[in-house]
Amino acid sequence: VLATTFHGFGVVLLNTLGHHIGLEVDFGILDEVCHEELLGDIVGQVECEALIDIKDPTRTAVHVTQQINYLKDRLIGPAELKVAIDAWHPADAEQDAYLRSLALLRLFERYEALKAERHQVDFADLISMPQRILNVSHEVRDGVRREFTWILVDEYQDVSRSTALFLQQLSGADNPPWVVGDARQAIYRFRGAAPENVSEFPRDFPGARVFELADNYRSAPPIIAIVNRLAALLETPD
Repeated sequence: VLATTFHGFGVVLLNTLGHHIGLEVDFGILDEVCHEELLGDIVGQVECEALIDIKDPTRTAVHVTQQINYLKDRLIGPAELKVAIDAWHPADAEQDAYLRSLALLRLFERYEALKAERHQVDFADLISMPQRILNVSHEVRDGVRREFTWILVDEYQDVSRSTALFLQQLSGADNPPWVVGDARQAIYRFRGAAPENVSEFPRDFPGARVFELADNYRSAPPIIAIVNRLAALLETPD
């Protein structure tokens, strides 16, 4: 039995399978501070005036880190971003946003290139890289699926979209996943969580069976009644 987070499991797979995408076995992992520091260095090397915060330049690296994490949590890399920008024909009112997007692309490309040169990965890579390995090599993917025949995921509403797609690669007809989640309990949107994964589950995993857990054994009836009323208000647009 292996009990871990998706990111922890990503480390396990990269340690054993990273060579399939040219990753050295002694790769380093950038934490958020190192991520921001690396981007802070790159800001001075790349043309990105459209993104620089003149009042507080140090905020630029933090902002760009957040933007890159947002994209990578949705499996959007520099190549995909470039395609989207190339297809964009901005109106006059969109010129500033267009220039900021180009600046972000330049920073993103340099960040990924420099990270690869240093044999480093960031937290988002711990999901996207294993997903890419399993997507490219069906032989490797099938081997992983045979090794992990039962997959249980708790708090599914708090995983990112890239994590849900990673789970697709880990799971097949012979090892379907069992997940538990409630979109109304999502608390990590600011970290890239995609609560819609719960509603998308039947589409992500065709043939899935959905069971509603209607009985609450944790709370007293008055608390449940109040929470249900609050949930109903949150689901009402008005």
